[in-house]
Amino acid sequence: MVDPQGFETLAGALNGAACFSIEDDNGKAVFAARLEGGKLWITAAAGGGRAAVFDSLENGIVQLAKAAKADKVGFQTARRGLVKKATNAGYIVTGYILEKAIA
Repeated sequence: MVDPQGFETLAGALNGAACFSIEDDNGKAVFAARLEGGKLWITAAAGGGRAAVFDSLENGIVQLAKAAKADKVGFQTARRGLVKKATNAGYIVTGYILEKAIA
């Protein structure tokens, strides 16, 4: 489910998802993913270590997507820095979520 703020409860993120852990010289990262209609959705992710931990995480996600025969990987984030790293890795922004407060 799309959350307009890019956040979700942990229980919601893990519902129907499998959890994975990656650890290498760049640091450690964990993520949850579920396959929906040929797309591997990353529903939660966290990492620590060097700035390059994104590269390790992204590599693991791509390997998992290939093994699951997914044709795309998708995720939602409210973090601009993550959008920049992801677009540099070949991801494209496929939409925007807009909000307007009604008084």
